[in-house]
Amino acid sequence: MLSRLYVRNYTLIEELDVSFEKGFSVISGETGAGKSIIIGALGLLMGKRLENSPLFDPQKKCIIEAGFDVPAAVVSTLLAEHELDEEFPLLLRREISPNGKSRAFVNDTPVNLRILKKFGALLLHIHSQHQSMDIKEPDFQLSSLDAFAGNKNELAAYQEIYHSFRALEKELNLLKQSEEKARSEQDYFRFLFDELDAAQLDAQADAQLEQELEMLENIGDIRQALGAFSFEVNEQENSILSTLKMHENQFLKIASFNSRFEELAQRLHSLIIELDDLATANGSELDDLHLDEGRKEEISERLDMIQKLQFKHNKNSLEELLVLRDELDERLGAFQSLGHQIREKEKQLKSMQEQLDAAAQKLHAKREKSAPKLAGALMDTLHSLGMPDVDFRVHLSMMDKYTPRGSDEIVFLFSANKGKSPENLGLVASGGEMSRIMLAMQSLISSTDAMPCLVFDEIDTGISGNTALKVASIMKKLSEKQQLLAITHLPQVAAKADFHYQVYKESARGQTISRLKCLSGLERINEIAQMMSGSTNDEALKAAQKLIENH
Repeated sequence: MLSRLYVRNYTLIEELDVSFEKGFSVISGETGAGKSIIIGALGLLMGKRLENSPLFDPQKKCIIEAGFDVPAAVVSTLLAEHELDEEFPLLLRREISPNGKSRAFVNDTPVNLRILKKFGALLLHIHSQHQSMDIKEPDFQLSSLDAFAGNKNELAAYQEIYHSFRALEKELNLLKQSEEKARSEQDYFRFLFDELDAAQLDAQADAQLEQELEMLENIGDIRQALGAFSFEVNEQENSILSTLKMHENQFLKIASFNSRFEELAQRLHSLIIELDDLATANGSELDDLHLDEGRKEEISERLDMIQKLQFKHNKNSLEELLVLRDELDERLGAFQSLGHQIREKEKQLKSMQEQLDAAAQKLHAKREKSAPKLAGALMDTLHSLGMPDVDFRVHLSMMDKYTPRGSDEIVFLFSANKGKSPENLGLVASGGEMSRIMLAMQSLISSTDAMPCLVFDEIDTGISGNTALKVASIMKKLSEKQQLLAITHLPQVAAKADFHYQVYKESARGQTISRLKCLSGLERINEIAQMMSGSTNDEALKAAQKLIENH
């Protein structure tokens, strides 16, 4: 329920701080006194966008705040979804600065207007015959039919499958988009991979080729170095080996004189053996060394090809080329995997669609069974509201698509006149007729779909006599299930209320200000007398007193 409303610096309201109770409250007042201003303030608090500057004093900001005493279950999911504190009473606040900027808060935490609107939709509904009415909207019509039929479980089961179906459908679409993108790139990636794969890149082998090419390119210097070594060690007349052998013989001759000379001879012998082996190896290298121009050209071409691949792919080394080749191979493999994933998702989606069809059919069957019952109950109520010739029908058909509320298309058909075929409610019903239909609908669904606070803004316009009494009785009955706040000009409605508030104007500091006060006792009798006859004479006061007592 709406427990408190605070308004400051809004239109003709300088400051207003009013508390509301459970049950049925009415607001009355002369035309232009400011009743619509309160509705406007509540509308802004429910997320309505600003159209004109609402500031009473253009130099100060406007504040509209409301406290709601509701069970935690009503808003706990939404609070958790947006990581907001779970504090009660729940506070909604809207601030409008002199520069026209608007800020919204839930429990003193800033939120955007979209989130404020979500909370407003859970807490309070404003119905006015001067505005676009929910009763014309297919979503509201389906919601009303479901509430009347008790379809809560069936709708919840359908919506659970529906949301899973949509999530799976989204996943499948993303996979198909990825496949389409991959398909456009596949030929290019395949070409790049085949080119690298055909090159048969081998980091170790290709590194050895670089070394081999370097030898072939410097074969002259290598021959010269090896040849010079062979000549000096083994081939010239006084070669190094022959000289060392001569000295070895001399050491052997003197070895008998001292063991140290024998050791020198042995060491020299080892040196000769090592040098002779080195000379043999050098000779073998020299014998094997020859310039193969064909091999040189072959290696040059391969290394040039590798260098071109590195430049083409902007890589600095052969290793980076190998990494690129492996990445391309993975991408091509992933494309094949995409196709498999898509086929699996399509199977899952088909299975889930069958479940969704079954849930939609079940929901449709219950709605179809309840639709004529709802129409009949509405007509019975509307008869008592002064519409004796009303014809009301609920037309239901299944569409070939899924919506969050099922696959049903609904149209409320209405005629207020005998012999007139019913037509689309939104096209033929007047504002007053709409109001009575909404009131009748609320009376039928309030037990299963009660809004914490329901506000009727002069929906009883054009009603009088016994019809007014019936409207008042329905409102009173509605207030047993939910808090009801009605702006009214009917004394019959005002007399039924548990609480009566009056909007009035007064002048202060040269300005006109709207104020609101709760009436009791004689004040209430005077106001209802004024509403009944425009007078507060004794006769009017007695009639007002009697009307209150009868209610």
